[in-house]
Amino acid sequence: MPHKNFKIIKVEELPDAEALITGEITLPFLVASRAEAIKSLNKVLSLPGFRQGHIPEDVLVKNAGEMRILEETAEIALAKEYMNILEESKVKAISRPEIAVTKLAPGVPLEFKLKVPVEPQFDLPDYKKIAKEVPIEEIPAQEDPTQFEIEKSKAREKRRLKIIENIVKDVKLTVPKMLVEAELHHMMGHFKADVEKAGVKWDEYMKKIEKTEDEIRDGWREQITERAKAEFILSRIAREEKLDSYQKVFDLLEA
Repeated sequence: MPHKNFKIIKVEELPDAEALITGEITLPFLVASRAEAIKSLNKVLSLPGFRQGHIPEDVLVKNAGEMRILEETAEIALAKEYMNILEESKVKAISRPEIAVTKLAPGVPLEFKLKVPVEPQFDLPDYKKIAKEVPIEEIPAQEDPTQFEIEKSKAREKRRLKIIENIVKDVKLTVPKMLVEAELHHMMGHFKADVEKAGVKWDEYMKKIEKTEDEIRDGWREQITERAKAEFILSRIAREEKLDSYQKVFDLLEA
C-alpha cells in the first residue's frame, strides 16, 4: 500500500551508480503544507509598511504570487517525505539528491523525479594477499631517535598508500558521477576563495594560467574519482571485517 502522502511510480537503476525515483506527492498533503510555506515566505519577504514575519496572508499571496507559494510548498512537502520515499523505494542513497519537479499546478498532485547516488556494487579482491605483496621499506638506523621515527612514519604512510592503490587497481568500481561533480563544485568554490584571498581577481588568474574552469576540473576529476574508490573499498573492508575505523583496516592490512 502506498504511503498516504506520496506515491512511487517508478524506480530505475541508472549508469554511474545512480538511481531515479519517479513519483508524486498527494494533493491533500500539498494543501496541508501550504500554511507552512506561507509562514516560511513570511520570514524572508520584505514589504513596505509591514514587519518581516507579520505580513497578512492575503497581502503575501498577492505580492509573492501563487507560483512562488506552490514552489515553496513543493520544497517543504518533498523535504518532509524524502526519507519515507527512499525507504519505500528501497533506494540506499549515499548523498543529496538532484530534484526535478515535473508537474506543479494548483489543484493537482505534485510530480517529481529524484536522482540519487547509490553505493556502487563491486567484488573485493584478496586484499590481505595484495597487502602482503607490498614490501616493507627498511629504514637505516640513525643516531637521532626522533628523526628515525619521522623517517619510519613516512615509510609506513607510503606503504599504506601503495597498498590501497594496488587494491583499487584490482577492483572494478563505478563511482557515482553525482558525487564526483559535487566534490568538484566544492573544490572549485574553495579554490576561487583562496585565489581571491591572495589578492588576485579570478578573471586575472584564469588569464594568467591560460586555462578554463572546465580544464581545471578535468585535472581534478581523476584524483577525486580515485580517492572516492579508495573510500568505498576501505568502507567495504571495514564492514566485512567488522572494524569501526580506517585505522583498524590499515592495521589489519599491515599485519
